[in-house]
Amino acid sequence: MIYLDDVVESEPDWSLDTGAGRFALEPRGEQTVVRVFRAPPEGATSWEGVEDAVNDGWTTFAQQLRFYLERHPGQRRGTRVAERELTLPDGEEWFETGGQRGVLADEDTLVVVGAGRTVVSGYGDGADDDALDALMVLLGG
Repeated sequence: MIYLDDVVESEPDWSLDTGAGRFALEPRGEQTVVRVFRAPPEGATSWEGVEDAVNDGWTTFAQQLRFYLERHPGQRRGTRVAERELTLPDGEEWFETGGQRGVLADEDTLVVVGAGRTVVSGYGDGADDDALDALMVLLGG
């Protein structure tokens, strides 16, 4: 819903330009690589060492999409968000960047912590409201 207006779609190179950055898809056999491009902040030549809420948000979004497509296609999702960093559970490491970390609490639930926010996405039994609320309490939320 955030990319309805003022975006430019390019079918030849499978990209979407939002004005603030560009998403590009690169098919690789059975997989697809998603690349996100943004110009560095004014006065900087790169993103090295720069924390940015938009970059973090796009990373969270892309990792949630990856979790859905790789592990739970077609399933209903339940989500909880805490506007602070909660404790990560023990579990399978899903991804890590300079500012965020994602862990699978179980096979149905992805927990992403970083940049002052925690996002929990659950599928199957993990999408149940009671299960999500219990996990948030367990994480300190």
